[in-house]
Amino acid sequence: MKTAETLSESSRIIVYTNFAGLPILRVIIDPTGPSYTYSLVDPVTLTNLDKDGRTFDQITSKRTTGSGALSPTDTFVQTDWQTWTNTQYDNQHQTTGQSAYFLIPSSGSGTVGTNYGQTTYGYDAMERQNRVVAPGGTITRTVWTTPQWVASVWIGTNDTGAVKVTSTVVGGAGRSKEIVERAEDWRCGGLSARLSRSGKLPLSQWPVNRPANWIKLVNAAVEEPTLVLLRESVNGGKPFGSEQCVAQTARRLGLEYTLRGPGRPKKNAIVGNQ
Repeated sequence: MKTAETLSESSRIIVYTNFAGLPILRVIIDPTGPSYTYSLVDPVTLTNLDKDGRTFDQITSKRTTGSGALSPTDTFVQTDWQTWTNTQYDNQHQTTGQSAYFLIPSSGSGTVGTNYGQTTYGYDAMERQNRVVAPGGTITRTVWTTPQWVASVWIGTNDTGAVKVTSTVVGGAGRSKEIVERAEDWRCGGLSARLSRSGKLPLSQWPVNRPANWIKLVNAAVEEPTLVLLRESVNGGKPFGSEQCVAQTARRLGLEYTLRGPGRPKKNAIVGNQ
């Protein structure tokens, strides 16, 4: 990007800036003569690309050797670098990591924790980003459903035993959330306890017959309208289902009060002559 300023009636100055708006080159143009004066304003932004056009080094640096306008022969040695970010990729062109330097070494890549903070990224079998480990060790796990919707996001510092996911459950105390592929694989869950009949988790008998495809229903994604009704059912302690099913179940189990709103029932109005 460049901006023009008037120096005098016979000359003007053109300032070239980098992507951050900082001046990197000042060109003084004098129309009365063919010679120009170049003054480089450090730092310069250097971008290194690989053969596929991906950025793997983003550096700002003072010029070590050279003068006047920027030239391919100018050098920028590592001791003059001021900022440095390195990005890593895999063979599928996915970003697998990024190193952000806070203490640039005089040579080489340095050491994680001493010279730079490392962020790493992980992906599931469908190449969706599902894991991010921040420089401080915080792990963010993203759970995806089909189609490409985020079902939930879990944050912690230990995801040992987690696998590539389709559903999530909560792990033990002091750990981040443990992630399993199917609800029945969660050893602390009611479905696992009911299937194994281990007796470790006390469970009540169902008041109605369980659907034959109950396990499939538990593992299926729940649409938002159904989720709203489920929450109302759980929070209000009332049956869940169609209006007719809810009314019949409430009468049979003595739960009619759960279908009424809060507060005292309204009195019936008396219409006509007394």
